[in-house]
Amino acid sequence: MIAVSISLGLLGLSVGLLGILCTYVWKGNHKLEKALLEGQRVLEEGQKEIAQGQKEGFRALAEMLLNQTKILERIEAKIPG
Repeated sequence: MIAVSISLGLLGLSVGLLGILCTYVWKGNHKLEKALLEGQRVLEEGQKEIAQGQKEGFRALAEMLLNQTKILERIEAKIPG
């Protein structure tokens, strides 16, 4: 009878410790999830900034190519041919 009581006591203690451990892991996962979502938000903002920078870069490149084309057309117009 005493062995059964000790066994049930140890089982209860084990279940209690398991519950505490599971709670700790659950809270840790929640913090990790928040950190991951924040990191994802920061990456998304960075990607938007990069995309905007690329658009501006392509516009500047297109303008330079247009100017170069105009210069070449003026040079060709001056060449007798």
